[in-house]
Amino acid sequence: GVDKPGCRYMFGGCVQDDDCCPHLGCKRKGLYCAWDAS
Repeated sequence: GVDKPGCRYMFGGCVQDDDCCPHLGCKRKGLYCAWDAS
């Protein structure tokens, strides 16, 4: 994820990893942000 205004927190809706806040990635099966292993 990225640090930008409006970034999605845990379980926020997303289409891609860049929609999520830092340390979060988009889980495409559920279209929500969750912890990214990286």
